[in-house]
Amino acid sequence: MGKYEKAKFLVRRKARQGHICKMCNKEIKPKEDYYSETLGLIDKGPHITFYAYCLECGPKSGLETKQ
Repeated sequence: MGKYEKAKFLVRRKARQGHICKMCNKEIKPKEDYYSETLGLIDKGPHITFYAYCLECGPKSGLETKQ
């Protein structure tokens, strides 16, 4: 686990490109809403990975959801 893993939270967004949900492997198509992991105002480092979650799996991920 990286040092920023505990600081991640979810933000609801509209997809500009296709994604795959990390939990259920459902395809998230462009223009669909989904949850994206983020760290807020911290710049992405070279070794930080952010995942996408469908609307059903986002709340189940255990991460806090922010607007």
